Amino acid sequence: MLVCWDFHRDEKELFSEALTALCDAVRAYCDLNVPAKEGETSLREQLESLEKQGHGHDDRLDSVHVPDGWDYLWEIFWDLRSGLADGFSGRKITWRDFLDYQSVTGYEFSAWEIEALRSMDAEVIKWQADQRRET
Repeated sequence: MLVCWDFHRDEKELFSEALTALCDAVRAYCDLNVPAKEGETSLREQLESLEKQGHGHDDRLDSVHVPDGWDYLWEIFWDLRSGLADGFSGRKITWRDFLDYQSVTGYEFSAWEIEALRSMDAEVIKWQADQRRET
């Protein structure tokens, strides 16, 4: 019996799973590291302060899980975000930002990397909208 593997389907599933995990990691990162209001301390700073005071380790400090093999894209994402003039003001990463990054670094994005980075960026924008609704 001949078994034919559909590698294309398997690659799509792996990409989809990794993308979901990356977006979950973005949300966890924002929850932990971005202050709810300007001038306040982040949840990470608060939890680390409590830990130093002897209140024990809070598992939320370990809530950001980047899937294995995707660290490089995680670093590129935050590098792109840090290059935005408006930071966390709600501005999205634009096509121009991708072109500028490629021009400066020489890194050539693949189509699926851009899809992943845009999805991660959309997660930041959703997180920001959620924060505005909560305040």
